[in-house]
Amino acid sequence: MELAIHKHVFKILLCELEQNGHTHSKNVSLEEQLAVFLYTCVTGLSIRHIGKQFQQSNSTVSKYFKKILFTFSLPRIYARYVWLPHEDDPVHPTILNNLKFHPFFRDALGTIDGMHIACILAADEWDMSQNRK
Repeated sequence: MELAIHKHVFKILLCELEQNGHTHSKNVSLEEQLAVFLYTCVTGLSIRHIGKQFQQSNSTVSKYFKKILFTFSLPRIYARYVWLPHEDDPVHPTILNNLKFHPFFRDALGTIDGMHIACILAADEWDMSQNRK
């Protein structure tokens, strides 16, 4: 299973969670809670698919995903690991060298909330989301 981080980074994140009061639950270890969160972020799969992968119920997957997300969003953790680009920083070559992106992102410093999320809606959700910002 690919979590998109190195083992030592996984251990650092576990320590962060422990320092912020997270512990093993009766049925889900702290390592599995973090793995559920990371795997969900990396794959973008639905809670149902994640639940099947980890042999957990949908409510358990949702509960621990939210719990870890809120912890990593705390200002003391977020500020330690997330830096927004400075206006003097050069534009990333992927954006600069791609005519598909550069005209639209030419003067962009980052997103409003500092986060990019790749998402694709299921076909049955397209109608609900049309003309929405």
